[in-house]
Amino acid sequence: MIDTEKELALCEALSVSDYLWNSRVKPDMEVKMAVVRGYGLAIDFLVKEKDPKRVYTQYNDPVYKDSAVEFFINPEPNVSEKYINLEINANGAFLCRFGVARAKRTNFDELTDTSIEIKTEILDSEWAAHVKIPNRVFKDLANKDGFERGDRVTFNLYKISESEEIEHYGAFSHIDSPTPNFHLPEFFAEGIIM
Repeated sequence: MIDTEKELALCEALSVSDYLWNSRVKPDMEVKMAVVRGYGLAIDFLVKEKDPKRVYTQYNDPVYKDSAVEFFINPEPNVSEKYINLEINANGAFLCRFGVARAKRTNFDELTDTSIEIKTEILDSEWAAHVKIPNRVFKDLANKDGFERGDRVTFNLYKISESEEIEHYGAFSHIDSPTPNFHLPEFFAEGIIM
């Protein structure tokens, strides 16, 4: 847990380096995330990828067909099997849903009027996505009243493109599946809020 968003730079980076399902490319990606006391969750993605594919520009566009980063989290794994999936391309377009399993999901905006703040930047040989998810989102979607030290969550981080020429599927926590599918919460990593 941190007191200000600026402290996120001091947090340990998590590496998304487990590339699965015959990935054609394997961009290096690091993620820093922390609970900001009194606000919610802050996440910084840094992807070593020059000129990322970025066609889609609107909310709920299929950004996973571009070069995208993804964050899946179950904020209450002891209470519910439902989880949030947030998928973002280098344009800052995103897809966000909540529910159980891949097919039984509800669009984020049908469950809350609270916004997720997303800023992206494209540099010479890398791109970044900066994400801020207010506590209100977790309250509206999962009835979770913020995070406290010791809280348990389950999550995974992904790097993806379903476009054939750059197809890739990178994960933080390994997924044991014969076909591409990130919607397998049984393979989420466990996190304890510190």
